[in-house]
Amino acid sequence: MREFDLYPPMCEWLENYLKSKYKRSEIIVVDAHSERLDRVLLKHGIVYDVATGIDIQIDVLGIVKNNDKFKLFFIEAKKDKTYPKRFRSIMGVL
Repeated sequence: MREFDLYPPMCEWLENYLKSKYKRSEIIVVDAHSERLDRVLLKHGIVYDVATGIDIQIDVLGIVKNNDKFKLFFIEAKKDKTYPKRFRSIMGVL
């Protein structure tokens, strides 16, 4: 199985999870692996200065929007053993 094959079931799981947890919010879940985070956010009306210009691609991105506030949820599918180190560096930026 390729990493790419995992994205659709991960999107489905995340969407179901967020809809059950944030019932009064708008839920957006996208396969964002091929685009920078800031561009994906802009497509959904979110300007997040911290992410602007940083070359980060998130495999599956969940957005919970409630009026002018939002929360971001990331899922990364990696078979690489160095992944935890890279993930910590991403979380340090965001």
